[in-house]
Amino acid sequence: MKLHVITREAPPQDLDVPYDLISPDSMQGQQAAQLYGVTQYPAWIVTQSNGSLVQLWQGSTPSKSELSYYLNTPI
Repeated sequence: MKLHVITREAPPQDLDVPYDLISPDSMQGQQAAQLYGVTQYPAWIVTQSNGSLVQLWQGSTPSKSELSYYLNTPI
């Protein structure tokens, strides 16, 4: 599983897992927003390694337990 965070500022919590921080103003951010249907920021996206969507949170920050559940990794 992979975690992508589309936001203009760093996530407010300390994460113990690797993640991609993507600016919504960048080409990559615009493409990811379109691909996953993101309309609000921050957007937290959990995908499988092939890019298919597992879970999406928009406009708020998920709890560490939610992230841990979907990433299958203790945080």
